[in-house]
Amino acid sequence: LAPSATTRPSATTRSTSPPAVSIVPDPGKVLRPVGSPPGKVGEQMVRDVASAVAECRGGPPDPPTVLVAWDKGHGQTWLIAAAPPQPGEEGLCWANGLFNAGGAGGYGKEGGPGFPLTPLRASGTQNIRSGGQYWGQIIGYVTKRATRIQVLFRGGIPPLELVPIQAGDRFPVNFFAGFYRQPNEDKNLEWFVTRVIAYDSAGNKVAECQAGPGPDPGHC
Repeated sequence: LAPSATTRPSATTRSTSPPAVSIVPDPGKVLRPVGSPPGKVGEQMVRDVASAVAECRGGPPDPPTVLVAWDKGHGQTWLIAAAPPQPGEEGLCWANGLFNAGGAGGYGKEGGPGFPLTPLRASGTQNIRSGGQYWGQIIGYVTKRATRIQVLFRGGIPPLELVPIQAGDRFPVNFFAGFYRQPNEDKNLEWFVTRVIAYDSAGNKVAECQAGPGPDPGHC
């Protein structure tokens, strides 16, 4: 049987709107091999997710945080940032964020030195309004053995096929992100993901996790 991912505590998530007075960790230097969202708004998005990584590490990471991936979809910009682990260190500090064009949105840290990596980790959000419809997002990491990720849903939503984002040798896992259309135009309060399955290049299952419905953004 393929190894199964275990459920961890939900990531700490912050909202960037409305603004609040708080102490934000210094993110330190951020490497950007994939570029970054443009303008001052984009720079703040990068700083937000990098600050979450720094909070996970207890200060500016060394080696520096890397902006692993970012893209736009359905009026939103998503980002994934992570700190390369120290030699021999278990676990991984990483963060993701989802922002609208004005920079409002949310971001949160994941993992940490005290949380050994599992083969697969997925979380997400829902009720992204775009084009008269509601959309959901799924984001996470997966073992480097995986070459394909299949996301299964409730509610008649077709399966979503994703290709892992290659994070390079500095990281023990790769990442993934994608959007799916929710089945009704009315606002939904549940995460529609039921299972996430990772396959290798030969089509063998290498990891799987299951998620149940609930009133909060799901994870598995």
